[in-house]
Amino acid sequence: MLFVAHSLRIIDDLAGTVGWAWVREHLTFYADDTVATWLIRNRAELDAAIGGVQTIVDAFNRHGMELAPDKSALLHNLKGPEAQRVLTRRLHRAGKARLLPGTQRGQPILI
Repeated sequence: MLFVAHSLRIIDDLAGTVGWAWVREHLTFYADDTVATWLIRNRAELDAAIGGVQTIVDAFNRHGMELAPDKSALLHNLKGPEAQRVLTRRLHRAGKARLLPGTQRGQPILI
């Protein structure tokens, strides 16, 4: 029950930052997980999604929580003539993995 109450505070914080419509469109909250989804059809929507991920990380940080990069995943299925070039610019390659760079509490992280 305590986690639910804490999650509601984070959801309310996010809604105050980006609006309830954004929260309803992009986020699904489970018992102890958060899933964020975007439909990406162009570079502007990709940039908005990447910014949205950072917005979520920042909201969790404001409430004393941290994203665990080793327990988090970025799943994508971008297709089209520019997909590989766009992904190469936005994602960091670590071996076979492609990771999204971001920040957490002022420190760089890779998701």
